Amino acid sequence: MYRTVMAGGPSWIVSFVTAFCIFWMGLAKGINITLVPPSPGLEQPVLLNVDGIGVNLRSYAWYRGLNPNADDQILSYIPSANPPQTKGGKYFPEAQGQANGSLLITSFKKEHEGDYTIQAQTDSVQQTNVHLFISAKPTNPPTIHPPHQPDNWKLLVAVLVPIAVVICIILGVILYTKCKHIGLKIQTGVPNEGTAPAYKIASKGDNEIPL
Repeated sequence: MYRTVMAGGPSWIVSFVTAFCIFWMGLAKGINITLVPPSPGLEQPVLLNVDGIGVNLRSYAWYRGLNPNADDQILSYIPSANPPQTKGGKYFPEAQGQANGSLLITSFKKEHEGDYTIQAQTDSVQQTNVHLFISAKPTNPPTIHPPHQPDNWKLLVAVLVPIAVVICIILGVILYTKCKHIGLKIQTGVPNEGTAPAYKIASKGDNEIPL
């Protein structure tokens, strides 16, 4: 009785089973999307990072919503094409496809919130989605205003007006005092300084007699 033994039989069976398991584990794992940063803020860049696609990426497309409808396509990407990216019906300027299948939104706006779906073509068609929403406030630095400097003309007016008022008061007091002094002299009959005395001509005689 003869028994046929296949040379290296156990080794190739083990290799085949191992490769088969790795292949199915890869399919079971599928692709995954993570947000970078996890809590995107308004007007900030956000990356819809795709992993698990593998090295044999032939093409992919991003869509708005949960279903890969042609009318909802944002863009398609074929690495071997030139240029690789093609705009879709729901394309917006902030969207940029990446070589590894990821989608970069350079400035996240309120209208960008919602569901996003990727469909990637490798050895098979793979698909997944993610919900994107604003969960953080923008972290722009506060605006610092320099201290207010008063205008030169305002400063000049603020200094000169009180001085002018004081000068006017002093002049008014001097003028009032002068007028009052002159009035007292008139009432007492005292001649003002610099005024010649009055003379009366006598009826007889040659000399004038002062009054």
